[in-house]
Amino acid sequence: MNFFKFFYKCLYNFKALAYSRLQPITKSLFHVTVMTFIAFLPFIIVSSVTLQNQLNQIEALVESELPDFSITSHQLVSEISEPFVQHSGTTGYFIVDPQNELDEQTILEYGNGVALLQNGLITFSDGQSQEISYTLLGVDQMSRDQILEHLADLSGFMPIMLTLISFFNYASLLGTTFLGITLLGLVGLLMKGKRKQLQYKHLWVMSAYSITLPVILFGWMEVLVEVPALLLIIACIGMLYGAVRQVPIPKPRPTRPNKQPH
Repeated sequence: MNFFKFFYKCLYNFKALAYSRLQPITKSLFHVTVMTFIAFLPFIIVSSVTLQNQLNQIEALVESELPDFSITSHQLVSEISEPFVQHSGTTGYFIVDPQNELDEQTILEYGNGVALLQNGLITFSDGQSQEISYTLLGVDQMSRDQILEHLADLSGFMPIMLTLISFFNYASLLGTTFLGITLLGLVGLLMKGKRKQLQYKHLWVMSAYSITLPVILFGWMEVLVEVPALLLIIACIGMLYGAVRQVPIPKPRPTRPNKQPH
């Protein structure tokens, strides 16, 4: 069967999920890779748009009235005695905190903006944050005026940086997905009942296909609303249970009647 046709059937058809136990492991691995990428797409899109917007915010805010500061040996240096916080209705908050007096949770409470910390900057928006070190940005010695020039150069580097960030996040998510499939396959051993023909390798493959709909829905909904992880776990277990129920129970072999001696 065509890969994409079977992929589509795995979203709703429990018989297809039951049949997946016969699929080669290589196809299962490819299926998980594609499924995880589809689930990860909203994160890539939102992160790219957010990071680009926040870079524009940095340029606008650095141009405004800020305390004197510089970056020396990949560290932020300033004579201010407490964190500087400035707000703009269009660009959000700009924070200068060379002593790291504000923790990440406190910074997130500001809602939207950029924070320059001792060893790197944090862009934050709607409870999500992304930290980038000055080392990664290639900033060693730089004044405030030089930062503006560097930000212009960074805009050209943005596609490469977004690709690297997305790749590492995707690799991490893919590893987590395989771990979840492994654990779900163990749960499947408790579901098989009289289906003695189901071995762990069959249940692992069935788990890989059964989580298709829950994982994709979770990935796309997570960028809009916060979805409890427990709901994802329950949905994955439910899909696997439905698939296992479609696997036929072997019929008992008929017993041969004992031959009577003549």
